[in-house]
Formats: sequence, C-alpha cells, structure tokens
Amino acid sequence: MDQRGWRWTDAHFCSLPSQLTLYGITATPQTNVYTHAKVTEPEGSNKLLVASLTGKIVSVEYQRNGKKLKPSTKEVQFTYIPGDAELVSMDVAHRTSCQGNGLLIGITFLKQTQTEDGEHTCMQYLNLYSFCQSDEDSHYVDSVAQTCVTLELDFMPYQLIHTQCVTEDGLETVFLLSGNDHKVHMYREDHVAPVLRFKEEEIEDFFPELCSTGSSVHWMDIVYFDNHKKRLTAQGLQNGHVFISLVDVNNTEVVQGWEGMFDSPITCVKIFNPDNQVSFPNFLQNTKGKDNSVDDGSPAVYNLLVMSSLEPTVVYRNIMTDGLDNSLYLPGSCSYDIPLCACVADIDFDGHNEILVGTYGQELLAYKLMQEDDQIPIVKKSPSLTKNKMSSPANINSYNEVEPVTSPRQRNLTGSGHTGRDPQGAVKLPRKAKSQENLSSSLPNNQDSVLSGDLPEVDLHQSGTNKKLCYKLLWQRSFASPVVGVDRVDIMGDGMDDMVVVTLRGVHVIQPELREVAQVCLERLRDLALSREKDEEDDEEHIQLNIDSYLTLESCSTETIT
Repeated sequence: MDQRGWRWTDAHFCSLPSQLTLYGITATPQTNVYTHAKVTEPEGSNKLLVASLTGKIVSVEYQRNGKKLKPSTKEVQFTYIPGDAELVSMDVAHRTSCQGNGLLIGITFLKQTQTEDGEHTCMQYLNLYSFCQSDEDSHYVDSVAQTCVTLELDFMPYQLIHTQCVTEDGLETVFLLSGNDHKVHMYREDHVAPVLRFKEEEIEDFFPELCSTGSSVHWMDIVYFDNHKKRLTAQGLQNGHVFISLVDVNNTEVVQGWEGMFDSPITCVKIFNPDNQVSFPNFLQNTKGKDNSVDDGSPAVYNLLVMSSLEPTVVYRNIMTDGLDNSLYLPGSCSYDIPLCACVADIDFDGHNEILVGTYGQELLAYKLMQEDDQIPIVKKSPSLTKNKMSSPANINSYNEVEPVTSPRQRNLTGSGHTGRDPQGAVKLPRKAKSQENLSSSLPNNQDSVLSGDLPEVDLHQSGTNKKLCYKLLWQRSFASPVVGVDRVDIMGDGMDDMVVVTLRGVHVIQPELREVAQVCLERLRDLALSREKDEEDDEEHIQLNIDSYLTLESCSTETIT
C-alpha cells in the first residue's frame, strides 16, 4: 500500500447567514442532510448551494483573481419562498431534453399558517425553478431563481432527487420526492404547456420498483448502466428495510430484487463502483487509439453502502452477482452518535474508491478496503488542532472514557445470512455523546489503533486466490458541529476534486496535501513519458523488421528471376 499520509487540510470555511430575532439576538442557523446540491455553470465552473432551515440559501464558489483563487459566498434570493419558511430539501439538475439545455432546481419547504380559529397549521410546498441556458446570461443561478412553479403538497416532504426516465422522445430529467405518506412522487415538466409547468405523474409507469414501499423512504439512489437499458435502485426506509432492485428499463420491469432489514431507521444508501472510473482525456484519445469512454463492455460491478441509525455501516460487495451475501462492516462507524451521510471518492489517488462517513458526533471517518496485513500510513497531527484539543475539558473526557458499544438486537437480513450487528460482538469504542463533542483532529498512527482492532474477517476469492479483506480507518477528522453532508466537487477549478463537508453551522472545503498530489502527478507523467518512449521504440523496431522483411523478399525475388 502507498505509505503517503494523505492528510486533507482546510482550505475555506463558510458560515451560514444568521437571522436577527427579538431584541437583536442572533439566532444560529442550522441545516440538514437534504439541503445542499452541486451546480455547474455554463462556463464549466462548479459551485455549491447550501440551504439553512431559516430559509437562507448560500452559493459557495471560488473566483479567480489574477493568479489567485478567492473564495466567495453570497446569498441567492429565490422567489416565492416566504421569509419564515423552513427549508427541508433541495436538489439541482441539468436538463437535457427536446426543450434545450438548462438548469432545474427543486426546493421543498414548510410554512406555518394561522386559521380563522386561531390554530396553527403547517403547509408543505414544492418550488420548481427552470431556466434555459443562453450565452447572454452571466449569472446562471440568479436567473434560475426568478422563475418558479409552486406546488402544494399534502404530505411531509423528505428527500428530493433527480434522475433520468426513458420516454419515447429519449431521456428526460424528472424529480423524485419521498414523503411521510409512504410514497415516492414523480414530477415531470409539461412540454405541451405554453408556459413553464410541472405536473405529478403516476410513478408506476416509469419506476415500478418505487411503488408500495410500506414505510417512509429516507434515502434513494438510482444508477443507470448498459446505455440506460438497465438500472439499479436502492431505497432505505424508516422501518429499517432496505430494497435494491434491478430494472429492465425498456420493458419497465423489475428483473431481480433483494431485501435487507435493520433494527433502526436507514439514514443513507449509496450505490457505487469500487474503482474510480474516469474518462480517458481527449488530448490522449488518439495516442493509443483508446475511446473516450469508461464503458469497456465488462460486466457492471456495483457495491451497496447502507447506513442505519444505531448499527454499524455495512457494504454489500458486487450485488449484481452476490446480492446481499457478501458484506463487510465499517468498524467504529456507529461509535460517534448517528451516521448521517456518506461519500465515495478516491482520496489517496490509487484508482480505488474509499468511503467517507459523516456522523452527528462531529466526526468524518475515511475507510479504505485493505488486506488485513496492510499497514496504515502514519499521519502526524496538526499542532494547532492538538492545542485546541487540550484546551477543552470535554475533549479530555471523550478520550479518557471508553464505553462498550452494545449492538442492537440481532436480526437476520433477508437473503444475506448476516445480521445488523458487528460479527465480532460488542467492541470497546469511545462513543461520543453530544456533551463530549471533540474539536480536534484525531488520526490513527497504525493499524493497532482503537478503531482498527477487532475487524471483521471475510474470505473473498479474487483472481483464484483466497484473500481476507476488510475496511480499515484510514484517517479521522473532527469538526465543531455535526456533519450532515459530504460531497466531492472540483470547486476550485484546478481539475482535482475537493471535499465539501456540510455541518450544522456551515461549509468546510478541504483538500489533500498539495505536495503529495504534485509528487503523484510527476510520477504519473514520468510513467506516461516512459510508456510513450517504449511504444515509439516498439514502433521503430516493428518498422525496421518490416523493412528487413521487404528487403529479404526483394532479394529472393531478384535471385529467382536471375
């Protein structure tokens, strides 16, 4: 394994806008797990939209000032959102349809109203913003925020996501919204209407796997593959159920399905590929005749990440082949209060994806799939963070007090043969309560650290050999408030994905150690140059062999004629 530390450091922090209350006292804003989304501007720059519960929406981006990058945050004014509204969820989609390219933004919110009898009732709404791209628009998000269609909801909204649905006219972007009515609702743009209009359509006509859930859906994830002929749909429910469905898109038919059950509500599900798939660069496309595509015709390999409120996070590997029978646990993932969010990214640049878990206990945990005899690189702590750690009595208590983490009662997963608890039983890990919030950065020095002990062992057959693989804690980072969102985005525009961590109080932008990244780039460029030199030598040798063969044949034919 690469012995680099891969320490990710702070690049910028953006606090959420505050709101003045009675007597000028500032109320601290908060956000939740559904209120952040990535946006790509027409010129190619990326930004992040983050919404607070108080109705404020902030745009976080980087602007280039000469040779320097300057972080910029500004509040975006969306129309038809009352000042006293409470935002629940938000999503951004890039439309590609017969109506042209553009941006779609969906926002759900709650509003307290007072009836004639003096009673307070809560009304739910979904605002959908649509805008077609043009070269004259310099402020893309600001233009979208001025166009709105408001839909009144008769249920409490939860997660709002966008996906593609296959229609007679081709691919079309639609919104999916889950609610407390145990249903998933689909909203589709009405292209026949002369003005901007969205309407709700029957979801069973396009997504039969999302019907009859039996409980509220907390999290959804949908992945298309095989040129949009097939898709995988994962659902995490409030009652602890997990559904994963393989759908034939052309026939709108569920081909195969798997079901698992946990003892606590599901907080996040994510379908991901174990390898970091990146398109071949255009400027290298013709060097070896490679196509600029990541689809090489090989069978699709997808893993499923499942996070629950009170149980260890589990990864089901190669669900297309093994279903839910091949599982690995993330040790210590439930030891820092409730795990709320996750992100899959290649944080050490080795071509294989790692898993980042954000918890309500203010921790960001990075896990890597390794063989059990692999060593974890040594990472030094930051002196400034160590000083902050020792200045807080709560931090000292959280490191001195070690409580056994009792697993929830055992329950078998349908069709998997595994339970919702760590197979090693109760592991002695420091479970941090709200009163023991840690503001420091604690990183493991070796594989004998607390969180890398008592790892579950799973025998997997790879390339004909029996290897024991497990997830180990690569590094751990603490924040000043609970982590509610983690995402990767090239927000600085340098071609390298940064990690955006959304907490209850604001947004952190962290990036890897740039010296290590520069060293890796030099090594890769050196390998590429050596590879091209070898190819050129092989080509010259091949040409020389052809010339020698031609001369030999010419000599033979001359002697024959003579």
